[in-house]
Amino acid sequence: MRRTIVGQNLFFFVCILCGLLFGCSAISQDSGKMKGFCLEAPPIKVSIDKMKEIAATGTEWVAMIPYGYTMPGESEIRYNSSRQWWGERHEGAAEMIVMAKETGLKVMLKPQVWIPRMWVGDFYPDNMEKWEESMTNFTLHFARLADSLDVELFCLATEYKKLTIENPDYFKELIREIRAVYKGKLTYAANWDEYDQVTFWADLDYIGVNAYFPLSENEQPILEELKASWTSISSDLASMSSSVQKPIIFTEFGYRSIANNTERPWEHGGADYEAVSQSKAFKALFSTVWNEPWMAGGFIWKWRFFEDAGGHGDPSFTPQGKPAMKVIEEVYSREL
Repeated sequence: MRRTIVGQNLFFFVCILCGLLFGCSAISQDSGKMKGFCLEAPPIKVSIDKMKEIAATGTEWVAMIPYGYTMPGESEIRYNSSRQWWGERHEGAAEMIVMAKETGLKVMLKPQVWIPRMWVGDFYPDNMEKWEESMTNFTLHFARLADSLDVELFCLATEYKKLTIENPDYFKELIREIRAVYKGKLTYAANWDEYDQVTFWADLDYIGVNAYFPLSENEQPILEELKASWTSISSDLASMSSSVQKPIIFTEFGYRSIANNTERPWEHGGADYEAVSQSKAFKALFSTVWNEPWMAGGFIWKWRFFEDAGGHGDPSFTPQGKPAMKVIEEVYSREL
């Protein structure tokens, strides 16, 4: 009995010390990391066996991404169109959530707006009042879906850099409206160069970062160089987490299978396939920032449902069928 009491006292002492040093009253919401993948919205219905393939890698979380779309300069967000892929619409997202949960996976629902020929972070509507109404309708539609299916985490928007900085009051009101219809946890997916300018983190449960941080301009950087870059970035992320007393999740992170993939990791342009750089980039992340106490985990971009997804010769982000997948499985299958 004495050994048990001593062990309990030591545990509480460590928790108190951690809270003083790192703000762990907010950060230690979950003892493990979110070991997740962002799922590509499939064009046609998929079977539950596809979800089982994901779970077999050690993945414990998946991000479902239904899409809305608008045109540059316009204000209306269109969604649930018959012209969209099955997984981009309400019905597909709902069925995929059910299949994921039946497989034992936890879910982040992350409705996202696509704008042709334009990054959403540069978007500004022609009519702000109309856009706010449309954005609210789009977001609440999927927040209600998330609540009806007991989705664990809801991401209210992605990379609206210009609007989050210039119009934060709208997003604070949107958060209040989401809270009224959804009882799970909330985050926002800020771009890597936006997160430190967002002013409503205190209203959310997690700081969300799409972590495409530039790490090196070298075509073939060594592992130690990448790890050193993450050390500097990690310090800034730690300061943000401490200042608002919230844990951080990487709502997206990943690298293409090409050389020089850490200079501008967000780019999707074509290049020649090269597998080593992708593995090295994941190793650098998993051996540094992933292990920090404020880091709650993240979602790799991305898992595709096509039969020929990934594999040798595919320079895209997906690690499927590539050496990087072994790196990921080793970390995701590890007991924490």
